[in-house]
Amino acid sequence: MNLIHSVFKNKKFYPFFWVQFLGAMNDNIIKNLLVILIAYKGIEIFGVNSQNLIAIVGAVFILPFVLFSPYSGLLADKYNKVKVIQVTKCWELLVMLVATFGFLSENYLLLIVTIFLMGMQSSFFGPVKFSIIPDLVDRKDISNATSYVEFGTFLAILLGTIGGGVLSKMNSWSLYGVVLCFVAIVGILFSFLQPSLEQKDTDVKVGVNIFGGHINLLKVLSGQGKVFNAVILISCFWFFGAALLTVLPTYCQKMLNGNESVVTLFLALFTFGIGAGSLLSGKLSGHKVQLGLVPIGVIGILISVCDFYFYNKGLIFNSEEVKNLGMFFADSSHYRIIVDFILISFFGGIYIVPLYAYVQDQSKKGTLSRVIAVNNIMNALFMVIASVIIIVLNKTGKNSNEILFAIMLIFTVIFILFFCYEKQFRAAFKQYISKG
Repeated sequence: MNLIHSVFKNKKFYPFFWVQFLGAMNDNIIKNLLVILIAYKGIEIFGVNSQNLIAIVGAVFILPFVLFSPYSGLLADKYNKVKVIQVTKCWELLVMLVATFGFLSENYLLLIVTIFLMGMQSSFFGPVKFSIIPDLVDRKDISNATSYVEFGTFLAILLGTIGGGVLSKMNSWSLYGVVLCFVAIVGILFSFLQPSLEQKDTDVKVGVNIFGGHINLLKVLSGQGKVFNAVILISCFWFFGAALLTVLPTYCQKMLNGNESVVTLFLALFTFGIGAGSLLSGKLSGHKVQLGLVPIGVIGILISVCDFYFYNKGLIFNSEEVKNLGMFFADSSHYRIIVDFILISFFGGIYIVPLYAYVQDQSKKGTLSRVIAVNNIMNALFMVIASVIIIVLNKTGKNSNEILFAIMLIFTVIFILFFCYEKQFRAAFKQYISKG
């Protein structure tokens, strides 16, 4: 509790936490709301069916991270980060006003364009999200502050997902716009409560070509090989996490025979696990970056997914009756699945926080925002790769349980290669275990 109090007592960190929390929640409200409306109304655009439109919505949101992250990283390193936050939050409100018009006119093409604009806004906010933390808290509190940002992000994802689902059932186009604009306005208010930071001198040059700079961005990592390794390992987590969330609806529907409420339950479990693991990781790290926790996270994920896979493999799913939450909990065979799923996400939280903290702590002075921009690009690319692998495995007849197991094996192999290559992970792990 002392750690929680010390972070939220910080007048610089407190407003920022709510700014990023509200932004993540709005992203997920509009995405989930649009996906549900497309799915249940059977929307088609230019002959593209609803199933493919849903896939397009996901791709449209990710695309701006690949296109604009180099430029957004430059801006965040060049200009006052608080000003960048305030501009992006005002931008969010403008996008939500466009979305409101899209909902009122039932113009789904405009709404998909809005998703792109939200992805673009998020791509400009992304580099600031983690690069500002070292400016808000003492170095000894970086791990702890990062854990709260991660917890807040996943809690916002959960609330946004649930909120989008609840709104879709109300069938009120005007209410959609009111909620989205209200959340954006509250985010703007918190952004202007953010105390101004001292502007540091920088020789970063910002041009007018917002699509250029990808090669130059990679040059920022020259001489920062260890930081780049951490970026790759962060992206590996999103490779695994994106795959998990992609196969989750199919798993709940086809294997568990559950309805939408069962899917929401597992989303809640995932968020709870990630949040709890992130908070514990920050606490266990104490007042330093603790890379020794990263291998523990991988081991925990490996054991939990293996138990999940082999337990599901042994179950017989032959019920034809669609299960609601009450029916799902009435079957005791589901309890072990729930525990495994919580543990998978819990150890994911243990894994990810030290890596983000390491990137913040070890990046060269004046380059952190661009390093985070590289991280965002790599995250997007790894998630796309995960989607391609899932499509290929689906075509070979693999079920969601088998696909998740395959993705986990790939994730584990990549980490083992880095663990064997990079001695800092081995040394940190041995030191942490010996002290423990």
